[in-house]
Amino acid sequence: MDGGSAHHDGTGQTQTTIVKRTLKAVKAAQDRLHRERMLAIEGDEPETDRRHTGAETGFGDDGADQGFSALPTITAVAVPLPAQTWIDIAPGATFTRAAAAVSAARTLNRMQHMALTLVCEALDARVDGEERQHLQYIGGGGGTGKSWLIDSVKQVFAAKDVSNQLVITAMSRTAAAGIEGTTLHSAVGLTFRNAEGAMVNLIAAGNIEKAKERWRRRSAFVVDKVSMLGLLTLYEVNQKLPMLRGFLEEAFRGLPVVIFTSNFLQFTPVLQKSLLADIERIATGPDGTRPPPSGSAAERRWREAEAKKLW
Repeated sequence: MDGGSAHHDGTGQTQTTIVKRTLKAVKAAQDRLHRERMLAIEGDEPETDRRHTGAETGFGDDGADQGFSALPTITAVAVPLPAQTWIDIAPGATFTRAAAAVSAARTLNRMQHMALTLVCEALDARVDGEERQHLQYIGGGGGTGKSWLIDSVKQVFAAKDVSNQLVITAMSRTAAAGIEGTTLHSAVGLTFRNAEGAMVNLIAAGNIEKAKERWRRRSAFVVDKVSMLGLLTLYEVNQKLPMLRGFLEEAFRGLPVVIFTSNFLQFTPVLQKSLLADIERIATGPDGTRPPPSGSAAERRWREAEAKKLW
């Protein structure tokens, strides 16, 4: 076997040892594929008619072959692709009309249809010149169809051929993979500590201009599993967006549509207060807006109070 060796362990079973060099090659190839998929998710590549390939989410027909030319031969396991619904609408059709077609094709229930329609009506109003911002929470227990609804939103944008205006995020890698999105930290460039203890920011200095271009064309921002979103992280998100979208006064720096989804009976934030926490307004200056000294407990409480306003 290239890159490893096989031996019998005395029990009749064969164990395979893979050398460190091979493991590094596998990891490097996985990292390359991850970056390519991230670029596809973020809309960094020139867009063609990709609605029938799945390439808009980085999982197209040719995705399995990208970045693996240097790998040793590995037995592949076939993984079925998720079910897809393709909607064809007339050019220039409204988001609301696209939502009606998607809702019928995907047999959304009454509440799902209502939630999708609210989002699309807000997007149409924005196209018509209205400046109002649409902030929406979609909740429900497990199995109520929140992920199906998120996928329906994606189908609407795909039908309108504007998938690059939508960003789908979640609070964990597993949750993000389930909705073919990315993590909130990756999307907005939040700094976090990795397994080795090093501080990481996934929007590198060399990519900041591209990140700005992407975020300035966004019209909808989805965050799934917000039961895991702490108030301090929400504050950081709202502070990070000005760098990406400009210093606008509105919540989330003027993103036309912001959608939070979750089940608050599931996981809670780690070492942070939940969005549902009872936080009092903390006034520290004559106008009630000046933050306390950096690094103090009062500053933490002030940030939590500021984030609570967004919720």
